[in-house]
Amino acid sequence: MLNETLFNIAFTTTLMQEFHISLRTFPWMVTGFMLVMGIVIPVSVLLLQWWFTTRQLLLGMILIFTVGTVISAAAYTFPILLVGRLIQAAGTGWVMPIFY
Repeated sequence: MLNETLFNIAFTTTLMQEFHISLRTFPWMVTGFMLVMGIVIPVSVLLLQWWFTTRQLLLGMILIFTVGTVISAAAYTFPILLVGRLIQAAGTGWVMPIFY
């Protein structure tokens, strides 16, 4: 859950200065993350019922989240950072039904 709200408060001004983006552009990061999670959470339930075991889904989504983290860490422009965060959101959203 920390990953969902991390950028909301902690890094707003730092990221805006680093990537030279406006205050109107930055919410795409937060909104996009929540939107992707809202889309993939119902899909993950179907994946658990039809195709994958809990262990397979957990390991796969940790891998997807890690890929998103690496992309975000290596981002040199805002669009690349945004793509990395959206990939992280997919990994987070697919794992959430396992824990709740």
